[in-house]
Amino acid sequence: MTGGPCDRVRMRLIAVTGASPGIGKSALCTALTRWLAQAGLSVDQFEEDHVLSRPAFATVAVDFTVTGAVSPTVLIDATVRYLADAEAAGVEVVVMDSLVPYVPSLLAFGHSEQNIAEILDELAARIATIPTLAVFLDGDAATGLRRAAAREGPEWLRWYAAKLARYGLVGHDADLASLSDYLARERDTTLHILRRQPWDLIVVDHADKVPPDDVFHTVVTAVMAFLPKPPTDFRRPT
Repeated sequence: MTGGPCDRVRMRLIAVTGASPGIGKSALCTALTRWLAQAGLSVDQFEEDHVLSRPAFATVAVDFTVTGAVSPTVLIDATVRYLADAEAAGVEVVVMDSLVPYVPSLLAFGHSEQNIAEILDELAARIATIPTLAVFLDGDAATGLRRAAAREGPEWLRWYAAKLARYGLVGHDADLASLSDYLARERDTTLHILRRQPWDLIVVDHADKVPPDDVFHTVVTAVMAFLPKPPTDFRRPT
């Protein structure tokens, strides 16, 4: 948690997701968190792997460890509990990395697109008092996968394919093309789900080709419009 507590704005949620691993989600979340904190806002960056370590998500961690899956009720309750705790602690902006709307996980747990839509409808209803901006980084999945493999090491792509195969999302001999085909379906489902929610949504096209600084500045413009009456020290970065 960064920045200092203040009461200038009601807590808001920025949920960042994207078309594939390696598309720049985590880097964007870190940059947004730093920028918001430098503006004097109290910010909590919820990283993807925090879902197994944050106290509010303890039931999620237990379910996943024991069964390899998490029920929608447990997932929604944990999300609502975490956001309530963050607001009570004086957090003004939560930046969530690769979690909401939980489409990759829910697909892995065997839910249909219709089921996922209904699950997210319930989540949206339960956090209706929290203004939410969804940020989707769009781009070529194959390019993102290559980036992720270059970053994580030569065995990462095999590990990722095996993870998807365990849930029956791809075949056991999935190559880059097969993984990209699956991610294209995941992308379409995610965008469909996001567009039916009452949240603000920005889709950054060609995030795999646009320089990261340009992606950041595009999202900053949306965040500036999303935050009500930014304080006088709140400036767009140059």
